[in-house]
Amino acid sequence: MKEYIKEYQKMREKRFKDWGYYSAPINWQEFEASNQRIFQKYLNDSKVLSDDVLRTKLYSSFLIDDIKYFAYYIAFLDGDYKQLNNALWQIGRDELIRGGLLASGTIYTDGILRGLFTSFACNDFSVISSYIPKDLPLLKGTYYPQNVINLLYALYYQDEDRLSESIILAQQFLEKKKRTGMEEFSVRYFINLARKDVAGISQNLQNLCLAYQKRGYPF
Repeated sequence: MKEYIKEYQKMREKRFKDWGYYSAPINWQEFEASNQRIFQKYLNDSKVLSDDVLRTKLYSSFLIDDIKYFAYYIAFLDGDYKQLNNALWQIGRDELIRGGLLASGTIYTDGILRGLFTSFACNDFSVISSYIPKDLPLLKGTYYPQNVINLLYALYYQDEDRLSESIILAQQFLEKKKRTGMEEFSVRYFINLARKDVAGISQNLQNLCLAYQKRGYPF
């Protein structure tokens, strides 16, 4: 918690140095002021952007970024685990909305996966059936999101046959030479989860967090 608080404050100072203003709120007053600025810029002033769809996408994108890091910061600052769970719930929902709004032609994007991961972390399983319906066929496993979705499907619906097939496809994916840390450890995490390998779950979750940071995310 202390490390996150310190890193958040460093990010805030860095953004001030780079941009000349504090973009990361430090308290609820600044958070509300930031929300109002984003609303005025992207939704209230149609002269800036006339395309309603683009305005909504930009508003959602900037608002969610504003919420995400601040929600964790406040929860850690207060040492409040209930508030942290609420933050995970809200951020998971927001990421899923954002992933759907900003999705490319791919059925499962990084944004949707992040939303599902976050929802999974706070036991918000009710969203899973909306994004991973029961009639979803087994995906080919060519890319890491497909393997994650296959494994998550099998775990959520408790489908042992599907789980066996998903693990085989995931292991074949992991044998490929070219894959990023995010790709590898996301898949390994869910394999370990399926096998109830506590040590593997912990290790790959740690590796996944480090890989996430290496992609340029601050936390």
